[in-house]
Amino acid sequence: MKDSVRTILYQVDLTNFPVLLSLFEKYLQYVESYNPKNAILGDLRSIMGNQNTSEFIKEIIEKHEGPVNYLTSNIINKYIRLFELINFHIDFENEYLSNISKLAGIKNQ
Repeated sequence: MKDSVRTILYQVDLTNFPVLLSLFEKYLQYVESYNPKNAILGDLRSIMGNQNTSEFIKEIIEKHEGPVNYLTSNIINKYIRLFELINFHIDFENEYLSNISKLAGIKNQ
């Protein structure tokens, strides 16, 4: 999705749609600020004690209740970032669709 948004910014003139331009720029800035993908993939190959790190993380996530917060120097933080990225993507999509619907409504009048 990041590459699609970047392509839109490079190939589409959005000067008449400043809200969409701002939305796309905000998206790229947020998504590129920290991507936990490689750190999480590393957990698939690492071991903690006598179990795979990904199994250990799975247990922590399954047992967790309440708000999601970063913990000082904790292995779970990269998964919290992934959780935030997923929520950001959902919010981005909703805002994008809302803006597109408004634009479509303006053109259909």
